[in-house]
Amino acid sequence: MTQAIIHTSPEGTDLDIKWLTGFRRPMAVNIDRRHYVYVVDGDVGQVHKFDPLLRYCGALQGTFGQPQSIAFDATGNLFVTEFANARIQRFTEEGFYTGLMGITSQREFTNGYVQEGTIRGGNHQGMMKGPASGYFDSRGNFFVTDAAAHCVMKFSPFGEFAGWIGAMHGGYFTQGWQTHGSPVPSQQPGGFDRPQVTVVDPSGTLYIADTWNHRVQRFDVEGAFTGWIGALQDGSLTRGWTLTGLSAPTAMPGGFNAPISLDLDRHGNLLVLEFKNPRIQKFAPDGSFLGWFGGRTDGSLNCRWERDGFAHIGDRPGVFFECSDIKVRDDTLYVVDTGNKRVQIIRFLPSDRG
Repeated sequence: MTQAIIHTSPEGTDLDIKWLTGFRRPMAVNIDRRHYVYVVDGDVGQVHKFDPLLRYCGALQGTFGQPQSIAFDATGNLFVTEFANARIQRFTEEGFYTGLMGITSQREFTNGYVQEGTIRGGNHQGMMKGPASGYFDSRGNFFVTDAAAHCVMKFSPFGEFAGWIGAMHGGYFTQGWQTHGSPVPSQQPGGFDRPQVTVVDPSGTLYIADTWNHRVQRFDVEGAFTGWIGALQDGSLTRGWTLTGLSAPTAMPGGFNAPISLDLDRHGNLLVLEFKNPRIQKFAPDGSFLGWFGGRTDGSLNCRWERDGFAHIGDRPGVFFECSDIKVRDDTLYVVDTGNKRVQIIRFLPSDRG
């Protein structure tokens, strides 16, 4: 049964940890403007809702094919991305279905949100093949990270296609938001390999989890590539945002192994969650590494943002296994701890605000 379990703070730490459990394979979490918590359970195709006190409210009524994320616009509407059905469904704040975005039978994007008319497996120039997540910026633009198509798409507040960024055939790359061409996977900076999440800061800068290139990439508001962070293939780490070089997986702090989710804290720092490393890392806006959080290899809990050491999997509070999503609200982290079939809610108490 889906429920909330209240757990006392780990002894000797400045943390308050609770968790939600009862899921088969939780994939995403988000918090709406009224502080309700939503959890996407991908395997059973459900979106669960909890009130601000973490009391279970029920599941969103709809039919979903491998739902991957949930997002909210400024008016409280809910948007659920479906990887298997290659579409996004829209619901009111009360949970009533109001339309979908996808590809029409003419193989073009829907003009805004429609009641019906998309086809599974349809595509427009190879896009909208497997949307992994959606994100609204402060201007109401909707960014869809398409893992299967290796690109990020931008839509207007009305759901109109505004362009995409990524790599093209022939070794070329988009120069800003383009409405033509077809995306392909690429290891080169500015291209993607199964990206999972995009977040946007107040200035319009995009940060993208380029998951299987093991890096985080940055683009400006116009869609121009402005750098990446992670580990280089020679084993060294980037020192801030770099424009050149190829990335590689690593367990070293400051590098990544399958970064799968991102969020920005209230100070503009970037939080990075990895699927293959059981930790959360934090970076300053200039791309400098600030520390990591999670379980240590000696079995203890790293309850502060530390710069050294390596993370280890586990099922204790504050320890992770194959995570999928992260959100930060004030001093609280919401972490989808997929391998442990739970969502951890970790609050940093006043003496330990990172």
